[in-house]
Amino acid sequence: AEAEQAAQRAQRMRLGMQVAAAGGALLAAGLAAAVVSAVSFEAKMRQVASIDDTVKNHFNSMSQSVLALARELPQSANTLAAALYNIAGSGFYGAEALDILEISAKAAAAGMTTTDNSAKAIVATLNAYGLGAESAARVSDALFNTVNYGVLSYEELTAAVSHFVGS
Repeated sequence: AEAEQAAQRAQRMRLGMQVAAAGGALLAAGLAAAVVSAVSFEAKMRQVASIDDTVKNHFNSMSQSVLALARELPQSANTLAAALYNIAGSGFYGAEALDILEISAKAAAAGMTTTDNSAKAIVATLNAYGLGAESAARVSDALFNTVNYGVLSYEELTAAVSHFVGS
C-alpha cells in the first residue's frame, strides 16, 4: 500500500512538472509575442516620426497617446500606428493627426473596415475640399452615412473617393 501511494505521488509530481513546463513554455511564447509586437509598434512610430516632427520631438507622449487609443478601441497599437503614418503622409501632423486617427478608428469599428481604410477616405476628402482636421468628424459621419444608407462597402467607398478626389 505504501509503495502504491509513493508511486501515485511520483506520478502526480511528474504530471505537475509537465504542467509547469507547459505553462512556462506558454508564458515564454506570450512574452516573446509581446516583445515582437512592442518592437513592431516602435518601428511603426519611428516611421511616423520620420515625416512628422511633432512625433519626432514628442515620441514618448505621442506613442503613449496611440497606446491609450488602442486600449479604448478595438484596434491594435500597430494598426493605429500604421494608419497614423498614412495620415501624416497626407499632411496632418501632431494633435490633428491623433484626432483624425481616433475618428478613423471609430469609423472603422462602426463601418466594419480597417482604420487605415477609413483614414484614407477621410484625409482624401479633407484634402480635396481644403478642409482642416476639425472637419474630420463631419466628413467621417458623411462617409459612414453613405455606406450605411447606400449599397456599397466602406472599401468600395474609399476606392471611389480616392479615384474621384485623389489622395
